[in-house]
Amino acid sequence: MTDQLMINAMLRNDPYSFMKHFFPLMFPGEVFEDGPHLRAIAWQMKRILEGKEMRLVVNQPPRSLKSYAFSVILPALYLGHFPERRIVCVSYSEDLAAKLSRDCKKIMQSDRYKQLFPGSAIGKKNAEMEYETVKGGGRLALAMGGAITGRGADMIVIDDPVKPEEMKSIIERQLVKDVIDGTLYSRLNNKNTGIIVMVMQRLHADDPTAHLLDKGGYTHLSFPAIATEDMQVQISDFRHVLRTRDSVLLPGREDLATLRRLQLDMSSFY
Repeated sequence: MTDQLMINAMLRNDPYSFMKHFFPLMFPGEVFEDGPHLRAIAWQMKRILEGKEMRLVVNQPPRSLKSYAFSVILPALYLGHFPERRIVCVSYSEDLAAKLSRDCKKIMQSDRYKQLFPGSAIGKKNAEMEYETVKGGGRLALAMGGAITGRGADMIVIDDPVKPEEMKSIIERQLVKDVIDGTLYSRLNNKNTGIIVMVMQRLHADDPTAHLLDKGGYTHLSFPAIATEDMQVQISDFRHVLRTRDSVLLPGREDLATLRRLQLDMSSFY
């Protein structure tokens, strides 16, 4: 096997390498920072692609690449491997959902992605909020509570389902819980194999994260902006890495001093 074939195989099958490879396309001029949470997230993505993980909740703060990982990289990889399957990606607003949809499409329309996954090209249906592959699968973007009647999904990604400023409202929190329970679950094409992933910042004890964890059956990853204690982060079936107390997720984006100032400026669940 040539070096290029080995690189292509690694990018197709190693979500961390895929995430790192396409970072310059999405964040021109920025440097990709390694972080234990990115390794852990990538491992869970691999488990999803292998059919070993079907219910996942991840908590991490803004500016830690959560939307890039789960609303852009994961859907692109999933459709690369399974171009006949359908994904629904939900965010708190239509503007955010549209932006993340465009970002995912940017990767899927790149020449490099087409080299890696030639069978996953975007077909004739190619709108801002929804596009389909030539194999009949695709990605649909929705705002939380948006119309989904008649649509099915093999994977549902919920990315920040509640606006931070609305998190204090018991009414808004309950509305999101009702949508998750009454609408999104029913859209899974196969309840046994369908995938649900939710990633969000925690700002309230009674939030959608607590709601899903109370149901049981979810793998839970929690990455506070500042580690409150030494913690072992699992990044593969057999490997953990240490995240030390007071360490931050991506210091090149927000260092400890900046986050300490933010703690003084805002009340946060973390």
